[in-house]
Amino acid sequence: QMLDTIDADGAILVWNHLLKLCEGNEEKAIALIDMCQVTAHSGNEEQRDLAVPLKSPYELPHNHAALDALCGKVASFRDLIQPAQETQRSSLPADERFLDEAYDETLAIVHTLSKEESVHIIATWLLSLSMCDLSLFVALRQLPAKRVDSKGGASHGIELQADGKTGRVTELKDGIAIGYEYEVKVVDCDAKPANKLMKREQSERAMCKLIM
Repeated sequence: QMLDTIDADGAILVWNHLLKLCEGNEEKAIALIDMCQVTAHSGNEEQRDLAVPLKSPYELPHNHAALDALCGKVASFRDLIQPAQETQRSSLPADERFLDEAYDETLAIVHTLSKEESVHIIATWLLSLSMCDLSLFVALRQLPAKRVDSKGGASHGIELQADGKTGRVTELKDGIAIGYEYEVKVVDCDAKPANKLMKREQSERAMCKLIM
């Protein structure tokens, strides 16, 4: 969630803006995002240069005034609606145009983003999707039970999984060591490719046509 500054609809708006900056060239826009993902820093450093600090492994653009404004706008809106979510009571302004005005103001900021700022936002958002769509595989295998003497402390306990080595959990009960060998694998944890956002934008555009 620290990476998820905007939602999918917001990411699509930024994508469309980036596409305009790339003169409608989808391949060029995708290449810029993919290049940003390849040049990620090791670690997840907090970017304190922003008024609303983010955590992202991607380098912050040198000129990030519009990105700063967008993060501040999103944060202020989140602070406004969070009490209503927690208390389940509406604390939003009574003016029915409030949401439309907030949307228009945020969209105006999106339109001021530079190419580098747009790429940074989209690449970070795509990375946030990884934690929403990863899979864990846990394999367990029971080990043959064996009798040990009371001094066999080494026959019970936990051996953590390491590179190239499975983990082991052993319990000593009535002089019998009962153990399990385990292995945990995490898959689908890579950053999502840029064309995933493009495909989502195309599917939502088709859905809007059906509704209208």
